[in-house]
Amino acid sequence: MSGKIPAGEFNTRFTIDGSQPVETLKQIKSEVSSLTAGWKAQAAQLKSAGDAVGAAQAKYDGLNNAIDKQQGYINRLTAEQKQLDTSTNDGAQSYAKLERQIATATTRLNSMTAQQDRAKQSLAYQKSGLAELQTQYRQMTQTSESYVNRLQAEGKVQEANTAKMSEYRKAISNLDSQLRSQESE
Repeated sequence: MSGKIPAGEFNTRFTIDGSQPVETLKQIKSEVSSLTAGWKAQAAQLKSAGDAVGAAQAKYDGLNNAIDKQQGYINRLTAEQKQLDTSTNDGAQSYAKLERQIATATTRLNSMTAQQDRAKQSLAYQKSGLAELQTQYRQMTQTSESYVNRLQAEGKVQEANTAKMSEYRKAISNLDSQLRSQESE
């Protein structure tokens, strides 16, 4: 070495966008868990902000990503299982252990797939606007009922009846919109 300066290069690459290949089964399993926690947090945040469609979309997309990773995990377990020498005692034990892990992972994959199916239905429901119409209907009837009760308590029966008629018209309009929305699905 000349002058105590090292010669050569050393390159290191760190990525946080998932483009770096996952190496171990433990890392894949951990990534599935973190993806699941991520979409759950995002969906909860969007839902609390009042964005039901965004929350449903985040859940559906998150489940889609988690399912892909879980399938990769199962494929990796299966590949490792096929490489085992089952003629030895250690090989047979490792094979059985991997078999249990594959069964557990497959059960989780099936659960996630069922969740994704429900999330897809929920997303379609939210996008159709039907959920919003039903929420408006419930709020409208509750508000109307309390207003009519107040008028009746004050002895204003005629005004209460007029308010009831007005709210019935609004309710019919809302229910008609719900019906049209359901028919268009």
